[in-house]
Amino acid sequence: MTDSASHELGLQDTPRLSVCVVTYLTSPYQVEFFNQIAASREVRLQVIYLRREHDLHPWGQVTLKHEHLVLEGHPEVIGQAFRWVLEANLTVCNYYTHWFALAALHLRHLSTRPWVFWGERPGFLRLGWFGRLARRVLLYPISKSAAPIWAIGQAGVAGYMNDWGSDKTYVNLPYFSDLSRFRNQPRTVRAEERVVLYSGILNSRKGVLGLAEGFRAAASAHPNLRLIILGSGPLEQRMRAILEPVAAQVLWEGFREWHELPAFYAQADALCLPTRHDGWAMVVPEALAAGLPVITTMDSGAALELVTHDFNGWVLPNSESHSIENAMCRLADLPSADLARFSAAARESVNSHTLDEGRSRFVTAACEAVAAYDNKSASKATLDTSHKWHVEKNQKVTNKTFIRAAADSMTLAVFRVNQLGDNVVYLPVVQSLVAAHPEWRIVMVTSTTAARLYEVCCPQVELHVHEASKFTSAWRRPLQLVQMAAELGALRPDACLLGDDQGKVAHLLALLSGASLCIGPKTSNVLNYLLHHREAAIANESVAEHNWRIARARFSLPENMPAPDLSGFGRDDSNAIVIHAGASREYQRWPLRHYTELANRLVKTHPVRWISQGDDVGLSPAVQRVKTTSLDELVRVIAGARLFVGNNSGPMHLASALGTPGVILIGPSSPSWDPAWHQDRFILLREPRISCQPCDAVWKPANRCLNTLTPMACLNRWSVDTVYEQVVRFCRSL
Repeated sequence: MTDSASHELGLQDTPRLSVCVVTYLTSPYQVEFFNQIAASREVRLQVIYLRREHDLHPWGQVTLKHEHLVLEGHPEVIGQAFRWVLEANLTVCNYYTHWFALAALHLRHLSTRPWVFWGERPGFLRLGWFGRLARRVLLYPISKSAAPIWAIGQAGVAGYMNDWGSDKTYVNLPYFSDLSRFRNQPRTVRAEERVVLYSGILNSRKGVLGLAEGFRAAASAHPNLRLIILGSGPLEQRMRAILEPVAAQVLWEGFREWHELPAFYAQADALCLPTRHDGWAMVVPEALAAGLPVITTMDSGAALELVTHDFNGWVLPNSESHSIENAMCRLADLPSADLARFSAAARESVNSHTLDEGRSRFVTAACEAVAAYDNKSASKATLDTSHKWHVEKNQKVTNKTFIRAAADSMTLAVFRVNQLGDNVVYLPVVQSLVAAHPEWRIVMVTSTTAARLYEVCCPQVELHVHEASKFTSAWRRPLQLVQMAAELGALRPDACLLGDDQGKVAHLLALLSGASLCIGPKTSNVLNYLLHHREAAIANESVAEHNWRIARARFSLPENMPAPDLSGFGRDDSNAIVIHAGASREYQRWPLRHYTELANRLVKTHPVRWISQGDDVGLSPAVQRVKTTSLDELVRVIAGARLFVGNNSGPMHLASALGTPGVILIGPSSPSWDPAWHQDRFILLREPRISCQPCDAVWKPANRCLNTLTPMACLNRWSVDTVYEQVVRFCRSL
C-alpha cells in the first residue's frame, strides 16, 4: 500500500499501539478480519502477507483496507517488511514454515521486543514426536522468551500446552468472520428433502473419500438425501467414481467465490465436514450461522468449540465412512420439528462469534501482551532511541555520520567472510574504525584464511571465524544458520557493516542480529533489500574504495583511504624477485610451466625466490624455494622482496599494501580488483582488446573460462619472453 493509499484510508495518524502481523495468505477471511481491526483505529495494524494466492483456493481479488505488503513477486519490499517487523510495538507471527516468517520470528526474539506466536492447532502433518521435535527446533525462541501463544481455538491451546508446557501464557484467539451474510440469507430448503452441503478442498486431509462412501451408502437407503459439493481438488475424479451409483442425488458445483457461498448454504439442511485435521475450519461457524447443524469430526478445532453433539450437530470420532453414513441416516430420518430445533440451536451457538468480538479480543490480547512483556523498560528505550542510536537530522553532516545518542561504547559486527585478498583490501576500514573509535567493541566475522590478518593487524577486534565455503552455503542448512544467528544475536550488536561482496547468509545474519542499523553495498542480491543503508559502486572505482565509502556513509572516518598497515608481521629482506604462481581459481593462473621457465631464466642474473606450493617440478636448483606455511611468513617474504611477480591474487594485494613493486598477469579479473595502493609501482599485463575480458564481474567471479573458442586467451596472450622483458626492464628502473 502506498502512502497516498494509506492516507485515503485514514491510516496516517499514529494510534497508541502499532501491531505488525506476519501471515501466509490474502484469504478473504484474513483480509476481512484485519480490515475490521484497522477500521477500529484502536491499533495501527500492518500486515505482511507471504503469498497472494493459494494453489487450491483461486479466490478472486479482495480489497485490503489496511496497511499491507505482499512479498510474493515483490522482492523489493522485503527490506521494508523487516523494518515493519522490527519497529512495531508488537509483532505477531502467524506462520513459521516460510523463510521470511521464520527469520522474522527469530529476529524479533533477538531484538528483545514484544512478540507473540499465533497459530492453529499443531499436528497438521500428523508426524507425532518428530513433528513436535521439528517445532521445538524451528520455534525455539518460544521456549527462550516470555512471548505468549495465541492459539486458534481451545484445541489449539491444548495442542501448544502439550508442546510447550503449562507455564507459558496462552490466549484463545480463533478466526472471526462476518457471519451476518449467512444469517440473513433467505432459506430455500424443501421439506421433503434433506440436503447435505460439503464446502472445501477435495483432498485427503478433508476426509472426502469417507464422505463419498458414507453418502453413497446412506443415499441408497434414503432417496430424500441430496449432496451439494462446493470445491475442487485432486480427489474429485475418485469421488465421482464412488458416487456414480447415486449420481442423481449429487450436485457438483465446483469452486465458488467467497461472496457466492451464502446462497449455497441457504439451500442445505446440514453441513458435513469429515476432516482429518483442521486447525479451525471457518465453514463450521458459517454453517451454524446459516442454521445448519454440522456433521463433523473431533479433528476440527471449530467443532470442538462450537458444536455440541446431538444438539446443534453431530461430532464423529473419525472420518470413516460408516460414521458418516450413520450421521446422514440420522439426518434423513429426523422429523422436521427436530431439525428446526437443531437449526435454532446452531444459530444461537454463534451469536457472539462476530467480527466485532474478534476485533475486541485481538486488540485486548495485543495490549496485554505488550503490558506483560518482561522487558518493558528495554522496549521503551528501543522505541525512543532506535537501539540507542539516532541520526542528527538538524545538523548538516555531509557524510551522514551515524552518531550515538549515548557516550558509552557500542558493538559493531563487521562481515568479511572471503579469501585473503578480499580481506587485505578491507583491512583499512577495520584499522581506521579501531583507531577512530577505540571505545567500541568491534566483532570481525571473517574466514579461517583471513583470521590471522586481523589477529596481527587489529589485535583489539574480537574474531568470529568461519570456513568461507561453509559460511556462504549455510542457508542450505537451517539448523546451522539458526545456531549462527543465535551466536551473533548473543553479542547484541548495535550495528552491522557488510563488505562489498557479502552474500545472502551475511545479509540474513546481520538482520537477525537485532542491530538497529545494517549497512552494506547496493547489489542485485534479493536479500540486499534487508539493509537499512546501501551504497552503490561508482564506475571505475576499486573494491577497496567502495568498501571505504560504505563505511564512511555512516561512521566517522577520514576522507582519504590509507593503505593497510602490515608492519606487525615484520619483513624478511632478500632484495630478490619473489614469484607466486598461485591464485584461488585455476582460470586466473598463468600456466605453471611459464612461471617455471621465467624463474629459470631470471635466476641467471637476479636472485629469485619461489613461493613453493608443491609445484616446483622442473625448477632450477639456483632458485630459492620458500615454503610459507603461515600468513606471517608469506607477508614477510613479500615485504622484503625487490619485485613481486604473480597473478591477480591475495599475495598481489599484500604486495600492493606493502608497497612492493610488482609485475602482475591480470587475466580475467575486473579492473576493480587491480592493486589499490602504490599503483605506480605495478605493471599490469592486461589485454583489453580481447572481447571476453574481463569475464569476472566485480562481485561474482565466473569460476571458469568463458572463452570456448580460445580458452584462457587473456593469460596465454603473454609469452615468457614478453614477461621476462617486462620484469628485467622494471628491475633496472628500481
